[in-house]
Amino acid sequence: MIDDIMLSRRSNSNDPSTIFSEKQQQFFALAEIDKLLKSIGKSIKHYSQLPQPPASYLHSGLNNLVIDETSYNLTDMEREFNKLIVNCNPEQLAIFNELRSEGLIVLPVASSGIAATLIHGGRTAHSRFKIPIVLDDCFSCAIRHDSDIAELIKTQVR
Repeated sequence: MIDDIMLSRRSNSNDPSTIFSEKQQQFFALAEIDKLLKSIGKSIKHYSQLPQPPASYLHSGLNNLVIDETSYNLTDMEREFNKLIVNCNPEQLAIFNELRSEGLIVLPVASSGIAATLIHGGRTAHSRFKIPIVLDDCFSCAIRHDSDIAELIKTQVR
């Protein structure tokens, strides 16, 4: 089951050479089991004796944005963290430790395109959250409730 899941995940990933940790593989397998259970009206949450994967893994089957945000190699991220830790201020360090290093989805944004290119997986806030460039008193973000980006943002809630 794991081999099939990994083959599928790598073919859907931007980087087919991505290596997933054993914990990530376990989460993907549990998510697949959850998908099978849902086809018969059950959920993995009904079986408390099973390990429970993070919610982001349970919703990653249909949404490429979620797939992209859960396909980071945690070993590489830890290595990058160890290189950057010496230059982080306390607030940056707290955020980094709390989020992506734990395998959670992080949506790094910046105010300019140049700044966004300096962040791994970064985007401009306008691009990520569909914020209009020209703002007025009646502006709102153009994110539909049933869109992939809406689902991605909803997976952020713990």
